[in-house]
Amino acid sequence: MNENQMTINKVNKMKNSKNQNLTDTDIRSFNTDFEVRSLEENNETMIRGYALKFNRPSEDLGFIEYLQRDCLNDTDMSDVVALLNHNENYVLARAGHNMTLSVDDTGLMFEFKPTNTSYSRDLVENMKEGLISKCSFAFTIPKGGDTWRKRSDGMYERTVTKIDKLYDVSIVTRPAYSDTEAMLSTRSLNSLENVQSDNSDERERLIIQSEVELL
Repeated sequence: MNENQMTINKVNKMKNSKNQNLTDTDIRSFNTDFEVRSLEENNETMIRGYALKFNRPSEDLGFIEYLQRDCLNDTDMSDVVALLNHNENYVLARAGHNMTLSVDDTGLMFEFKPTNTSYSRDLVENMKEGLISKCSFAFTIPKGGDTWRKRSDGMYERTVTKIDKLYDVSIVTRPAYSDTEAMLSTRSLNSLENVQSDNSDERERLIIQSEVELL
């Protein structure tokens, strides 16, 4: 079995997995360094960290993924919520209310004052103890918002050039999707399959173009 077929089989396995729910939204989870700090003047607690980081290789998703530095230039971040475990019943913050989002050369930074709820207080204590160190974000990629190339080792490499919308930033206790089992949208998997299965000159031009763009 060649490397290309092994990758295709892995993607098909991800599609058929009982734990892999295909939706229109991509979700990525990763370890991050959170800062939990108290503002002494008003005794408020703030949580800060990176929701995503640019130009960092992902774990093996059936391919390796990078987020280009300017992929957030036109992203809709008008209604991003901070959630606990991607559960909309456990809202921690919302952009424009008690959360700020800022983009720098590293990635997308978030900072928020968690709501005064029992689950928020429990979360803060667990974060202070270092028991929680995972962050996850949900997003969509528009058509034409990524490029692909095949590396010399046979692995496909995807660069996300544009994120259409960012839906939520979640702090997760036990990710449903580990770094190697990120939740992939139907569009992402179909995009990979199209690159793998299309042996026409158009596919060759796509790969050559993406290699030039990534130089």
